[in-house]
Amino acid sequence: MRPRGIPPTGAASGRRRWAAALLVAACGAWAGCGNTPLQRVPPPVKSLDNELEIRGEVCASPPADAVFPVKILFLVDVSGSMIVTDPAGVRAQAVTDVIQKYQGFPGVEFGVIAFSSSIVKLTNGFTNAPNLATIGQALGQADNLTDDQGALGAAYEMLTTDMLASTPAERARSRYIVILFTDGIPDPLCSADTTPCGTTTCAPHSHCDPTTVLSASNQETEQYTCNADYLICTVPKAKWASEFNPPLSPSLYPQLQAGANYNTTPQLLASVQELMALQGQYHVGSIELDTNFLFPVAALSNPLAVPFGLDRPAGEALLSAMAAAGNGTFQEFTSDTQINFLNINFASIQVQNSIVATFASNQTAYETGDALDLDTDADGLSELQEKSLGTCAAIGPKCAKPWDSDGDGYSDFIEVAYKTSGFDPLDPSKPPTPCASPDVDSDGDGLMDCEETFLGTNPLDPDTDGDFLSDLVEVRNGMNPLDPTDAYGDINKDGILNLNEIQVGLSPTAQVSAAERQFAFKYDFTPLPSKADASSSACYHFDVQHLRLMTTGATAIGPRGGNRIYYDVYETAADSPTSFATVRRACADVLYVGGQEKLPLTGAVDFVDSDFVELSQFDPATNCKDLTAGFGRDAGPGSSSDASAD
Repeated sequence: MRPRGIPPTGAASGRRRWAAALLVAACGAWAGCGNTPLQRVPPPVKSLDNELEIRGEVCASPPADAVFPVKILFLVDVSGSMIVTDPAGVRAQAVTDVIQKYQGFPGVEFGVIAFSSSIVKLTNGFTNAPNLATIGQALGQADNLTDDQGALGAAYEMLTTDMLASTPAERARSRYIVILFTDGIPDPLCSADTTPCGTTTCAPHSHCDPTTVLSASNQETEQYTCNADYLICTVPKAKWASEFNPPLSPSLYPQLQAGANYNTTPQLLASVQELMALQGQYHVGSIELDTNFLFPVAALSNPLAVPFGLDRPAGEALLSAMAAAGNGTFQEFTSDTQINFLNINFASIQVQNSIVATFASNQTAYETGDALDLDTDADGLSELQEKSLGTCAAIGPKCAKPWDSDGDGYSDFIEVAYKTSGFDPLDPSKPPTPCASPDVDSDGDGLMDCEETFLGTNPLDPDTDGDFLSDLVEVRNGMNPLDPTDAYGDINKDGILNLNEIQVGLSPTAQVSAAERQFAFKYDFTPLPSKADASSSACYHFDVQHLRLMTTGATAIGPRGGNRIYYDVYETAADSPTSFATVRRACADVLYVGGQEKLPLTGAVDFVDSDFVELSQFDPATNCKDLTAGFGRDAGPGSSSDASAD
């Protein structure tokens, strides 16, 4: 028998002849087999899309001190009770200590008002150079009563006068700190109404005098007495000269009206609220009232203290309520040696900065409304336009600065756009006024200083009119860099604001096709959770999609397919979001060649905060992330002459 699997001899011979014939036929079809080894068929090449995403995080600049930070007003009690509570006049030294510590700081100014029966302004409004000798002498006195309401009225007047003399910008960043120092409840106290007094009540035109006394066991206890109001509470001021001996000046107690309440707790709190209302009325940065209560326990055993009726609970309650109404702090000193105002927060207002606008762009792309054209030298003229004009389109043997074909310091775009003003991109003698500062761009906006001089824009501000479009962007898009309103116009009448079309990479001047609108950039710009530290910057996550890349030609300084990507952020102070902005830029050089090569391979560029550079300091040679490494930079095949748009 045959071994299993071996066919009969005749059958094997027939099968070999059939296989040989099949092989010959196949070799004929393949134009001969010879000894060439078989090769694996390569997989089909997947075309790479020409879209790029940019993403990452960026933070606003750290909070900055306001330009006009702090105005400190002292309201200092110099009534007769200070003879007992502050016999050494420590209060005067405490005020002097604050002035001496902060005097000379930019924007710090002081006002001082002494109050007893009379109100004495020891400074003429706020000043950065108060007379310390005059202040020290006046605050060391101790005489007469304690007119809290008059002191608050004087503070209101001083703040209002200062605010009216300040510009809106100054007021918006000014911090007013009012420091009230006293050793008890106000006097005279006029009560036109029935008032509670311990376990009883006092009739109208009498008031409650609470007093803290020491018991036999040296414990503090309260005594309450109803006493008739002073005659000045009911006698009209016009009669003070004849009714009192010696005569009283009508200038005393300026807010007192005969028969009305005066220096009562509701009135004092209302005075504080009027003071605080100035913040909204004049759009002031902030106002606060800090209260400081002196109650030296040792003074209670001094017989001289009895006539003054010192009272701790009433003083604490009143001054705590005033501080709460004044958005300030309350502190109590139980000894005159403790008097100190340096622990009050005198820090300047911290103005948070915020990012209010962002713009992504591909500098090598020129939007026509129907498609993208190449702009290898990023001068705002497409290569088709440059070919028609005869200007340089890329760096070459005869084009050291392709953006300035005639080398006169003015860019080709400016010379073309303003040809009727005497410019010519191919004639270095035009315009007749030479560029005084060739290659100098002080604000980094892409316009040379001499071009800004011609345009009337500010060479030190990339956004002269403050509309969040750079001067260069406005000029290239047929807008006026001196008109802040045209950013919100609609040049091409398509119902989309000029600023918005520029932001999403479309043309505000050309009629944009429906197909082209599909490539509008898609932005996501999200604030990150704020940190507990008030001095921390506001940070944001961003993601921009659908930036299209171009297949550029190789140049002496860049590879074929090189694309330069900008991401600009506009930042302003949070309290002035429409004010002129600081502009910072992140930059990346990426690569795209006709669907065959793309860098980065992920199609995404990641930026971090340190990649963003203020525009005036931006230098693309050092500040652009080069993501094209590994590709040749020699001109030759694939140079700008055979570049293509994708």
